[in-house]
Formats: sequence, structure tokens, C-alpha cells
Amino acid sequence: MHDDDTRSERDLSRQSRLHAHWRRGPRGDDAQFRAGGNAASRNHAFGWRAEAVVAEARREVADLIGAARPRDVIFTSGATESNNTVVRGVAAQFPSVAHVITTAIEHPSILEACLHEQRSGRIALTVVPVDTAGVVSAAAITEAIRRRHA
Repeated sequence: MHDDDTRSERDLSRQSRLHAHWRRGPRGDDAQFRAGGNAASRNHAFGWRAEAVVAEARREVADLIGAARPRDVIFTSGATESNNTVVRGVAAQFPSVAHVITTAIEHPSILEACLHEQRSGRIALTVVPVDTAGVVSAAAITEAIRRRHA
């Protein structure tokens, strides 16, 4: 292995670790420090403070996005859980089997959630391929829509 190979592997390793993280700003650090506990632990002062911090954040996000009620804002542990929640929630809203169109380059967490819903019989799934340049054509999307609604 050459020095260049080692450096590339090290950079790739560091980059891949950073994909799942985002640095909080000072306000997030302050909120975590003030809370100091688990918001689900409601039998002690640390849990009560944490619950209050989460409730405040929920109100702020609800105001920011125009949600009707703060309780409509759901926090998850990360993007995969969020994507699963959205795909399953949307699939559950349809009285009959919904037709979902996605692409072969969709994020794995979305694609896997869609495949799960398809296997469960809650959605009909069309995965539109990409061309050799990795591009999805508008014609392929149009065809997927027409094929389902023909």
C-alpha cells in the first residue's frame, strides 16, 4: 500500500463517520447542558428539565414550520428513523393501495421503507432506473405514471 492510498483511506474513513453527524451550534450545546437528563424520565428533576427543553424546542419548530400544534412535531433519533416514519405514515393515509414512484438512486432508507411497505401490501412501488450517467429521465417518470394509471 502506498502513502497516497493510506491517506485516501484515512480521509474516506473520517468522511464516512461525519455523514451521520452534524455539529450543533452554541444554542444546541446550551440546551443539552441545561437539560442534563432524559426527557422520557419524568420521575426526577433532571428528567423534568429535559422534558421542558424538548417541549420548548417542539414549540419553536412548530412556530417555524407553521404546524397547527406543537404535538404535531415529532423528533426522531436520525434521518433513517425519520424517513421510515414518513414513508409508513404516508402509506397509512391512503384507503387503498397507493402507487409510489421512486428512483434507483433514492436514499437507501427511503427505498428500504418503500420496499417494506410494498411487501406488506400497502403500496404499489415503481422504481425508475437511471441512465448510464446516473440521470433519471422525465420520460421514464411519465411512463411510470401512465403505466400505473392506464
